[in-house]
Parts: sequence; structure tokens; C-alpha cells
Amino acid sequence: MPEKVFDLLDQMTFKHDNYTLPVLFNLCAQVANDQAMKTGSQLLHEIPVSYRNDNVVLTSTIDMLMKFDDVESAERIFDSIKKKNIITYCTLMNGYNINREPWKCFKILEETKQQGAVLNEDAWNILIGTCSKVGMIRQSQYIIDQIPLHIQNLKQIQISLVHMWSKCGSIKMAQSIFKSVHDHDVVTYNAMINEFGLNEMGFEAIELYRQIPNELRDEVTHICVLNACSHAGLLDQARNIFNEISFKTTKILTVMIDCLSRLFIFDEAQKLINEYEKTNSPNFVMYRTKIKLGLSRTDGSGEIVGLSAHDHSHPQSAEIYVELDRLTPELIEHGYKCDSSWVTRELHE
Repeated sequence: MPEKVFDLLDQMTFKHDNYTLPVLFNLCAQVANDQAMKTGSQLLHEIPVSYRNDNVVLTSTIDMLMKFDDVESAERIFDSIKKKNIITYCTLMNGYNINREPWKCFKILEETKQQGAVLNEDAWNILIGTCSKVGMIRQSQYIIDQIPLHIQNLKQIQISLVHMWSKCGSIKMAQSIFKSVHDHDVVTYNAMINEFGLNEMGFEAIELYRQIPNELRDEVTHICVLNACSHAGLLDQARNIFNEISFKTTKILTVMIDCLSRLFIFDEAQKLINEYEKTNSPNFVMYRTKIKLGLSRTDGSGEIVGLSAHDHSHPQSAEIYVELDRLTPELIEHGYKCDSSWVTRELHE
């Protein structure tokens, strides 16, 4: 579908204005493939002189260039803007985070203070995300001390702070923020359970999970607590929770298979896969989760085959890895992380 849009753009003869250009730059940013980059670069080159001081147009180009991993060009456009607004600052800082240059956000914060710009919730949320990526307690506290109290008390900010303190290695601060939240909802519960899991605090995750009313729990809740059990090696607890879940989605099943596989319970993991495939097509991620170095499995055709890490011998290998690339970020977002103890080469973590 995006390709058809770009083909249509090539056929257009009218000149774009300050309304259509931001839309087109945003489209290119979302697609971010070779064709989108070519189209976006051409549009950028053809911007009329009259729009080269338009904040909306230029901010949309900064966002696009950051999505293209072209930080230097984005910075040049940012520097060319005479009257920057908070949206411009947010776009640049978000781009730095995306491109793994979070420390540059701190310089932008100092610039906003010099210019007298008042940061809003979005700006502070981006900066909290920056602190999460940097992972330095002192720098994080320096940023938090500058956030107005009324913004610190906003629920989305508090959720971000829970994640930030956890990433900085201070789970106690994360718990303190969580406890300060008024009217907990499923999002705040999930956030704290997820951080317990990432810090291998399985029992604490289960205890909090048990405090959530059944009707409030959702798929993410189950995924987070099962991940916590998996990372902490709590097999019996994971089984109990899994058996209590009335509707087991594909993602929930995959997390349980991961838990069993980490603890060498391969037969039970295979049974879950077999049961799933009675009513569903084989799921690539389930097999990838279960397969360990030297482990054999039964293929969908009934043939016994041996697969190892990074194996490409399966006839649908290309499709499998495309599906993995699509689903892996989503699983990571819900707390999945690989067990590096099984990696047989040195990791620079």
C-alpha cells in the first residue's frame, strides 16, 4: 500500500504547500524504506523558499530525517529554525533517543532553559525516557528535580518514572513511585510487574499480580507475570498462574513455552505447541522459543528434523525470520528478554 502512495505522488503535478508537506514528510517517516527515503529527500530538496521558515514544515522534516537515521541533517535543519517551539525541541530529543544518542537531549534541555521555553508533559516524558536509556542515577535525579510537581503527579509520567528508576538499578525508587500513584489501573500494575520481572524479582511480581482484581487483569498482565516467573526460574508458580488463565492467547502460550524451555521442560513445552496446533496454524515464534542448540523437534509434515541456533535449513526459513523480526519488538515491549547465560560467545552488555 505505501508503494502505491509513492507512485501516486510521482504522478502529481501540483505544487505542495505547508499543509500537504508535513503530511507527506510524516508518511515518509512512518514507512522509512528506500523509496520513502528517496521521496522524502526529493521533497526536502524542493521545499519552496517561503516555507523554509515554517516551523510545522521544518519540524516534520526533522522527524523524518531522524527516522531515516540521518541525525546530522536533522540537526542542521533544527539549527536553521529561528523561533523554535516546544514541539520542535520534543521532535529533536525524541530523534536522539531513537538513534541511540540520548545524552544529546541533556544539551537540548539546557538550551530550552536559556531560551525560556516551558516544557510540557510530552517533553518531560521524553527526557525521562532519555534517563532510562542512559541509566545514571545522579543524572536522572537531576532531571527529576526540575520537573514541576503537578507534572510529576500525572499518571503517565509516574509510569515512565517507574521504568526509569528500574533501568537505573533502583527498584526501591520504582516501588516508591508506584506506591504514590492514586487509583491504580491495569497499566500501572503491569508496569510495576514488568519491572519486577526485568529485575528477576519473581516473587514480588507474583505478590503484586495476586493483588489485582481478576476482572482488571489483561493479556499484558499475564505476559508480564509469566515473564517474571520465567526469569526467576519459578516453574511451579508459572504453571499455577498459567492454568488459572481462562483465555490463553498466542502470546501467553509463547511466554509459557519460553518458561518451560529455559528450565529444560521440553516435553511439556512441545505438548503446549501440539495442543495449540490442533486448532491453529504453526506459530514460528513458539518454535523459536522452544528450540535450543542441538534440540530436535517434529516438523509440521511429521518429519523429525534437528535445528540449531541461526539455522536456515527449514524450507520456510525466510518467512520464519521475517515473522520473528516483526514479533520480537512487541514481545520485548511486554518484558521479554533473552537469557544470555545460554549464549556461547562473549557478550558486551
